[in-house]
Amino acid sequence: MRHLIYIHLIIIVFSAVCAYYLFYDTAEKANPYIIINEKAISFEAYERELRKKPYYQTDLEFLTHFIEKELIIQKAMKERLHQNTEFSEKIKTFFESNLIQLMMEKKMDEFASVKVSDEIMEKFSLYAQKTVLIKSAEEPFEVLTETPFLFLPDTIKYLLLTGKTKEGLKKYILTDNIADGIPEINPLELKRQAEKMKNQYLWDQWILELKKNADVIILDDSKG
Repeated sequence: MRHLIYIHLIIIVFSAVCAYYLFYDTAEKANPYIIINEKAISFEAYERELRKKPYYQTDLEFLTHFIEKELIIQKAMKERLHQNTEFSEKIKTFFESNLIQLMMEKKMDEFASVKVSDEIMEKFSLYAQKTVLIKSAEEPFEVLTETPFLFLPDTIKYLLLTGKTKEGLKKYILTDNIADGIPEINPLELKRQAEKMKNQYLWDQWILELKKNADVIILDDSKG
């Protein structure tokens, strides 16, 4: 509940800030470069937007598009479209998606300090072009399929290479069979894939730790 209230407050504040900066600036305050109706845009503000100009647009085309976009925004603000539920939901989605993205980037920076060991790299190079037998969980002696090692999820690959024993891994059997259609991987690409595999494993472990330390309650509304 506190989380929902927090998100709702952020949406209200964000909407208010948008309203202020997108519509209610005055020409006198902004030291304007462009004035569109009652909104003033400084040269610095326009220049920041200009840096995002697609390579195929001329400066004049970008300026025209910028003015048209601003007119549409002003019209939407006048009609108070920023106050409707759909807008609030989009802001909430934007806010949460960007928070998750920032968190992922932060963790990936941390994971960069964890090196893939020479032993793991050696095993990865050995099995990169080979196959894995996947056995039935119910019937241990029944092989369901044989798949290229590289087709396995990154975390499964990493766990198999580290030799860490987990109940769910018993159905995976590394083989010396050469996989069909898997080209030879150059050392740089192999290293890149190994880093990706390691990062995904560390991310999954971090998520598991979050779940372990969290209090999650799912209420059964079906009982009325």
